[in-house]
Amino acid sequence: MASVARLYARGFKKDFKFYYTHWLPSSTIELGTVGELEGGYLFRPKSTLRDLGIAFDADADVVADTSSSPLDFTSKSGVSITTKLAGEANTSIPSVPQGSAGIKLDFSREASFLIKAQESYEPRIRDLIGLERKILEKYHARQWDRNWVIVSSLVMSPYVDIVISESASSSIELEVSGSGTVQSVELGNVSLQFTMKRTSGKVLDMRGIKNCTPIFQLVGLKQRFLGGVHLGGVKGLALDAVGSAYETEDEAGHVYLDTLGGDMRDPLE
Repeated sequence: MASVARLYARGFKKDFKFYYTHWLPSSTIELGTVGELEGGYLFRPKSTLRDLGIAFDADADVVADTSSSPLDFTSKSGVSITTKLAGEANTSIPSVPQGSAGIKLDFSREASFLIKAQESYEPRIRDLIGLERKILEKYHARQWDRNWVIVSSLVMSPYVDIVISESASSSIELEVSGSGTVQSVELGNVSLQFTMKRTSGKVLDMRGIKNCTPIFQLVGLKQRFLGGVHLGGVKGLALDAVGSAYETEDEAGHVYLDTLGGDMRDPLE
């Protein structure tokens, strides 16, 4: 039986083809982290560009994102959300008193998930073309494994709520503390404090994580059938194609930097 980590990562890649995740998603990862894709979808960090001898400055080589966006990555199936405000009666959330606001998450599939934040940012590596040249030098000198991939952009949130079901059927019910004036109930809101009222099944509850980077994009060396060196663009492959595309070798032996979600066929030459 597959682990919850693998099921979660596989389901995440299937639902959000342009992004990858890691385990635990509450842990922090950095731009320039180097690792491998387990099964074609679960990122396992191994090293960093700097540790492998490739110059990388966390400030000068990064394009910062100063415009925040709300973050909502929820399984496209297997998750149901029910909310109530103070004064409302809702029999679907029996553990939350009528005078309080609350929320209930119902999971109907193992490893289904919810990742929510009011505020998130997506910094990225500034110069992928320059990075490609440096990696190719290492690769041709037999100092770079073709299966290694690099975190090229990531989603960072100062405060995020993550909930993952560890069983095929589970739920949690939360009451909002001091909820008399609350106008809207949703997870990922740093101004709302929740009290756990009831759980069923197995739930991995990672709410209130600070400075979290649960989601990112990857680049890596890939060999193209048509040959030539190119910088890949994001298009998104079907999940079943990820593993085979990641392992395919070109008889001509040409290498290019690919985003592992597809590639851009226009040459840069």
